Amino acid sequence: MAIKGIDVSEHQGSINFSKVASSDVQFVILRDGYGKNTVDKYFMQNARGFQSVKIPVWGVYHFSYALSEKDAENEAVFAVTKVREAGINPKPIIFFDLEYDSVRYAKDNGILIDKAKCCAFTKAFCEKVKSLGYKAGVYFNQDYYANMYTPDILYKYVTWLADYEGSPNYPCDYQQYTNKGSVPGINGNVDMNYSNLKDISTQPVKKTNDVVAEEVIAGKWGNGAERKERLTRAGYNYNDIQTIVNKLVSEPEKSNQEIAEEVIAGKWGNGDDRKKRLTDAGYNYNDIQAIVNKLVGSKPAATPKLAAAQSFSKNLAGTYVVNTLRLNMRYRPGELTPENVIKVLDKGAEVQMYGYFTAIGGKNWYYVQHGSDTGFVSDTYLIKK
Repeated sequence: MAIKGIDVSEHQGSINFSKVASSDVQFVILRDGYGKNTVDKYFMQNARGFQSVKIPVWGVYHFSYALSEKDAENEAVFAVTKVREAGINPKPIIFFDLEYDSVRYAKDNGILIDKAKCCAFTKAFCEKVKSLGYKAGVYFNQDYYANMYTPDILYKYVTWLADYEGSPNYPCDYQQYTNKGSVPGINGNVDMNYSNLKDISTQPVKKTNDVVAEEVIAGKWGNGAERKERLTRAGYNYNDIQTIVNKLVSEPEKSNQEIAEEVIAGKWGNGDDRKKRLTDAGYNYNDIQAIVNKLVGSKPAATPKLAAAQSFSKNLAGTYVVNTLRLNMRYRPGELTPENVIKVLDKGAEVQMYGYFTAIGGKNWYYVQHGSDTGFVSDTYLIKK
């Protein structure tokens, strides 16, 4: 169950700590200051006040105006120094907070903070914090997740996501879910947060593999190498998760004839590997192999001629992604024979569709291009980007 907390700075003014303690607030994150050496006017008062009423200070954030990696390191030293002076115990997570005003300030000083610099500054700050004996974290919003950070940087540290639209769209340890909260003892609006940490000494609460697999399908863990990296850093076994994902999104159970055709197309490997994979998937190896032997023992058919699409819709044109484990590209739409297979597309492959298609038996077969090959695939197993 998520734990509710707040984050405050001098913008909240003087706080009545006893009244806050009577609310459902269970932790607080404080701003220590900003830039090279500016202390938040209420930092010391807030640190001592919240601790006096037994509301733990789980985090401290430093608003960055760094122009270089060295500046970011110096900001980290400053933040740790102020945390020690405030006597915050146990040691809080120290968050790096680089926002739009940070980028504006850098631009005014002739520095363009792009994705590479943002990641470099963040790493410099966080690694310095860790070297000084504290856990490091990163505060970011959805825009920065998409355009200013890479997963290998973000998920190396504790993550604090600003997302005001319901449940978080990306995995995070903390979610700032509104900037318009109301808490007794604090005048005006205050930022509200949820945490999945039981306390600052624990790791994030792990979800079941089934839950994570559903999140993968919903797009919350990215694709390809990014997905593998993020799942691994979050403590999940990538292969276990991917197996569940493949099972959830795989094509409906196929006939022995269809499986035999896939065997011929090379989708099930050879020898003992083929036997194991077919058996693990619930098929009778001997039955499948008998059909394969029959099919390949017949006279090979000539390579089919690529059929022409029968319909066109401009609205269908675009880039599509294969969302099943393997998908056959065919010369002729709807014909499920081995000789009709041009190639096999793996899950995640992207194809270009220019609006041409053929409808057969209530199913649309899109005429697509993948690399230098063109052919027909079923729209059932495609997702438009």
